[in-house]
Amino acid sequence: MQTAFGIANSLEPGIKRGLLYAGIAAAGDRDLGEQAYSLAIRDAQSAPSEQGVAILTALAGAKIGTDPEAVIVVLGQVVAALNSERRSSDWSGSDFIVDGRKVYHVRLQVPGVTALTLPQLLEKTKPLDFRRLESVVLQLRDEARLAAALNAITTSRAVPRR
Repeated sequence: MQTAFGIANSLEPGIKRGLLYAGIAAAGDRDLGEQAYSLAIRDAQSAPSEQGVAILTALAGAKIGTDPEAVIVVLGQVVAALNSERRSSDWSGSDFIVDGRKVYHVRLQVPGVTALTLPQLLEKTKPLDFRRLESVVLQLRDEARLAAALNAITTSRAVPRR
């Protein structure tokens, strides 16, 4: 983990570094994980809002099993970032590289990190308090996002059919 942390520190602030910090926070080394958690939050706050949302949801997803309170706090930051977006489009989990006139889409993946959108995160929140989740999600201003978020919370609690 120390090597990954060194690599993350050498990167420019942004989505790649933030997701790497989220992966480090998910890895289990408590001290390094807490440092990575704080640094991921900082990168999310300085990134464009759709990328900040990806960093924050990845970070919250990494904390679901270990720190439910942190998940609720980060979820509030996700909602604030979504509400501050100028346009209403979710980041797809892809980054792009511009080379002359061509744009290449590259799927970003970080081991241990699976949730990059709000609905993906909320589908993993079954162990968390429904009322607290709902109270944060109800602050979403965009009706489509609100509906998707509430559906994801409901899906996480649905009993599978036999």
